[in-house]
Formats: sequence, C-alpha cells, structure tokens
Amino acid sequence: MWTRGLLCAAVFITATHIGWAEESVSTSDARTVGSHEPLRYGTTRSTTVIRADEIERSQSQTVLDVLRTVPGVFVRQSGALGRTTSVIVRGSTESQVLVLLDGVDVGSPTLGNYDFSTLPARFVERIEIIRGSATTAYGAKAIGGVINIVTKRGDGPLHLQTRGEFGSRRTFQESVAVGGQREGLRGYLGVDRLDSHGIGSPEGVAVTHVATAGSATLAKWLALDAAVNSDRSRVGIGDGAFTLDPNRFVERQQVTASTTMHLMPDGPSDHALQFSYNLDNLLDFDEPNPGTLDEQAKSIINTQRYGLELRNHFEAGPLGRLTTGAEAHDDEARTTNFTKSHVTWSWYLQHELTPTDRLTLVGGVRDTRLHFFGQAVTADASAAYRLPVIETELRASFSQGIRPPTMNELFFPDYGNPDLSPEKSRMFEIGAGRDWWGNRVGGDIAWFHTRVKDLIQTTTTSGGGFRAANISRAVMTGVEMTGHVEPLTGLRFGAAWTLLDATDLSNHDELARVPQQTVALTTDYAGASWWRVHLRTTLVGHQEEPVDVNNRQRVKAYARLDGGVSVQVARHVRLRGRVENLLNRRYSEVLGFPSSGTAVYVGAVVDL
Repeated sequence: MWTRGLLCAAVFITATHIGWAEESVSTSDARTVGSHEPLRYGTTRSTTVIRADEIERSQSQTVLDVLRTVPGVFVRQSGALGRTTSVIVRGSTESQVLVLLDGVDVGSPTLGNYDFSTLPARFVERIEIIRGSATTAYGAKAIGGVINIVTKRGDGPLHLQTRGEFGSRRTFQESVAVGGQREGLRGYLGVDRLDSHGIGSPEGVAVTHVATAGSATLAKWLALDAAVNSDRSRVGIGDGAFTLDPNRFVERQQVTASTTMHLMPDGPSDHALQFSYNLDNLLDFDEPNPGTLDEQAKSIINTQRYGLELRNHFEAGPLGRLTTGAEAHDDEARTTNFTKSHVTWSWYLQHELTPTDRLTLVGGVRDTRLHFFGQAVTADASAAYRLPVIETELRASFSQGIRPPTMNELFFPDYGNPDLSPEKSRMFEIGAGRDWWGNRVGGDIAWFHTRVKDLIQTTTTSGGGFRAANISRAVMTGVEMTGHVEPLTGLRFGAAWTLLDATDLSNHDELARVPQQTVALTTDYAGASWWRVHLRTTLVGHQEEPVDVNNRQRVKAYARLDGGVSVQVARHVRLRGRVENLLNRRYSEVLGFPSSGTAVYVGAVVDL
C-alpha cells in the first residue's frame, strides 16, 4: 500500500511538473539591512525560501514543522514535542548542515548539530535553505547544506500581537509580540511560553523563548543591525528505546546574539563587520528511582562560540560583483568528560558575473585554517541560464566541502577517536525550473551527486559499544522535484518529492538513518477573505539503524496527515484550530522513540 501510494505521488509530481516553496532569489537583492546576508549563490543553486506569510498559513508551531515540506530535507525527532530533533539534507549527517540563526552558527561544538525541537516559528521572518555543499561561501560544516533562519525585525506602524493555544496532552502556548518601523528604525520583541505534559506521566516540556531584533540607519553611509534570541527549556525524559525513567530531565539554556555594522550599504561597495555569540548550556540530571539502589547521575555540557566576520561587496559594472571576506570562530566546551577549545579562521572570495541578462556565473574559493588539522582550500563554481522563448532556467554547479570532526567525535570517553580525519566532499548538480501564468503554475527539478571521503559515522565495536570512525567513502545521488499549481484564486496545491540513494562504498550498504524517499503534499484554500484551510501530507520511506556490530533494524515507512483552519471572527481577532497526525498513525522517526498519536489544538490570535 505504501509503495503504491508513493508511486502515485511520484507520478503526480512528474506529470504535472509543479513545485512548492521554491523561489529564485538574486544576489543583487541580498544587501537589505537586517537581512544577515541571505543567499550567496542567487539563482545558480537549488534553494528554498519560506517567508512569514507561508509559515502563518501552515500554522506551524516550530521551525521543525516548517522544514518537513522542504525537498531533500529529512527531520528526525526522538518522540514527542520537545525531544531532541535533528535535520539532514540530501543524505548528509546532521553535523554536516550549517544552521544560522540571525547570522549566528548555532550548531553545537560538541555534538555538531542544532536541536530544532524548541525553536518557535511565529517569530521567524523567513527561512532560507541551500541544498547541497556550500562550504566555500559559508565555511566548514556546510557539506550537506545551509539553513539560514532570520527573525522578524518589525515593519509598518507599531503593532501588538497576542496568541494563545491549548490542546492535547495539556499543552498550553502563549505569546506576545510588539514591533514596528519608523523612519530609519525597525524593532521587534517577542516572548513565547510553551508547556506540555507529554506522552506519559513522567514526561513533560516547558520552554520560554525570547526573540528581539532591530536595525537603524544612522546615516547614508552607516547602518546597524542587532538580534538576540534566548531559549530556556526543561524536558522530561520519559520514553525511549530503553526503559521508562520517571526521574530524568534535561535543562537547557541557549542564547545567541549578533550585531552587524554596515558601511556604505547603498553605495557601489558595501562593507559589513559582524560579531556573533552563541551560548549553549545543558544539564542532564537523573535522580535515583524510588526503591532502588541507583545512584544519582549528572551530565553537564557547557559551550560557547565567539565569531567575527568582515564582508566586503564591490559592484564593478560589467565586470560583475566581487565579494571578499574573512572570519574567525573560537569554540569552547566544558563538559563532565572534557574541557577543550579550538579556533578556526578563514578568508574567502566570490565573483558573480552577468555577461547577459540571461546568464549568471558564480565562482569562489575559501582558505580555511582548522585548529587540529591545518589548512584546507575549497572552491566552487555555478551557472544559471534562462532559455529564450520557453523562459526555462537551467543551472549547474560544482562544489567542494570540508567538515572537521566535532569535539565529541574526537574526545568523548569510550566514543571519541583522536585519529579521525576531516570529511571532504565533492558535489555536482544540474537543475531546471520554470514558472507560468504569473507564478500560478511552476516547477523545478534537480539531480545531484555527492561523494564524501572519510565520512564520519557511529560504528559498533566488538564489545558492544559505539565509536566514531571514518568509513572510507560514501556517495549520495538523488533527484528532487517540486511544484505548485493554483487552478482557482485562493486554491493552491504544492508537492515535493525526493528520491535518494545513499551508499557506504566500503561495504555497499545503504547509509544508516537515511530514508530513500520522501514526499510532501500541501493544499491551501482561502474560501473567502475571512477563513482559510491548510492540509499537509508527509510520506517518508524506510530507513535502517544499527543495533549491534552485525545487525541493523529497519525503521518502517510512514505517512502523516496534518491540517489547520483559521477564521477571522472580528477585525482584530482570528480563531485557529489544527490537528497533528489526523489519522493517528503509529510510527518512529528514530528507532525506539514512538511518535505521539493524534493531537488537537485550538487558539486565538489578536492583532492590535
């Protein structure tokens, strides 16, 4: 049944050639103050841009939910709301995806990945996803891709918005936000609180998130931008692959801050100096179970990252646009098991040339100095050409990438391996896209091929333990197809399909934890100016996870249907309702961590 449904979805996308959330963004539009340097490749690479109005229509609670519909992106959540969540792109590992929050690298220096589980979507202005290696433009770690999250800056007259929602498993979420724009000033402040009981009695989640950002144009030659995000959470650990533990919880504090000074932002040259800071403190505490001789267990992981980047853009008329820059990062970690720090610095150069209005060429190089591994040089080249008459855009790209091992992969007791080498990659991509009838119909298709040398994976040892190891080479080859069609005013269908073959070349097994196929189908209908319905269907193919040295266990394929409705009941008031997992499917995204069943939520939004 699953195979038949998946094939039908694939045929549907292929036959109609329609795409969802795909957007061409020119690099010439990338110098908006407060944008934190959006896409650095323009139309020459496979990119997806999701804006605040799309997020609002989908009624997504977290950024994690927004990413589920993006082609090439697979979300892994360890069970219920608030539990550890990671994202992979085109078969990458989660530590190969660079995640930026207002220009700040928020990936953990110890684990390598970013946990999306508690980041609310309601304060986000847009999310930009570059699929495929982007190391040359964005630095080490971006072998799989880049997810750039930009929070709201405030626009229009001063306004206030409050929201409230409650629903299944005693879930309550409240938020208030105020923002606006006046002359050369923009500002925004939002506070969100989430409480949920969870699946079982020992489990629960409590999260407080604060987001504030703003920008100021002080003179024609000077502008400033700043953003701070703070997230405090407490999550009970009550279900999982092993045994029920009613006394274990994880407390986490995350703070990101960035400030950017722009010189000559509207001139032929633009210079930006950005300082960034990321604090991530985690406490994993397990009290003794009543009536047992268990001992108290406590694990502490405190990390900090300081960053400094100088970017320069030069417009040279017919000679194109030149971007140069240099950046440095200092990563520090204090954990129960080790204390380490390392510094990475690099310089980069990128040149964009548009010899005709139909042809864009982009090339770049980056020289990176890695703390433990010395010098690494990467380069990339890409091009886009819009065919005459049929106006279809063709694109092609080549990119090299590198990712050094994380601190845990090097130093964690009984797991780390100090003999690891950095991962190196090469990616080839070709694609085509086209919109018709005023963007009411559009589609995009991309083929990609990525080869990774010295891929780092978690392997099992003869003693039944786990250890990080370079597994020689791996190859990821796939096809992405996206599309959208608007047959009637207010009615929009979208689809995204990814077919992926990810193979470990040392034994020709499929890579662990990577599904071969994913499908996302969306429907938006605005029956009138005062009500709207949104439906989302997600289908994910099977994946395999290792359970011991010689055995793997298959995580079954699954399908999930979510929906939401919004009704304007007064000038300033909207009522909303949404259902997650409408068909009550039982499935797991991570082996041993079952998802929650059907959940229903209702709430209201007041705009003043």
